[in-house]
Amino acid sequence: MDYSAIQGMMASLKAATDISKALFDLKMTAEIQRKVIELQSALMSAQSSALEATTSQYTLQDRVRELESQVRDLQDWGGRRRGIPLCALGVAQLRPMH
Repeated sequence: MDYSAIQGMMASLKAATDISKALFDLKMTAEIQRKVIELQSALMSAQSSALEATTSQYTLQDRVRELESQVRDLQDWGGRRRGIPLCALGVAQLRPMH
C-alpha cells in the first residue's frame, strides 16, 4: 500500500467533509435568515395591528368624552328648564306668525 496515496485520499475526504459542512452551514444560515425575516415580518404585522388598535382606542375615547359632554349639557338643560316658568296657552293664542 502506498501511504502517500492513502494520505492523499484522506486529505481529499477531509476536504470533501469540510466543504459539505460549509455547505450545510450555509444552508442552515440561509434557513435561519429566512426564519428571521419571517419573524420580523410577523413582528411588524403585530406592531401595525397594535398601532391600529391604539388609534382606534383613542378615537373611541374621544367619542366617549364627546358623548359624556353631551349628556352633561342635556342634564344641565334639564335643570335650567325646571327653573323656567311655564304659562298655559289657549287655542286662541296659537296662530301662524307672519
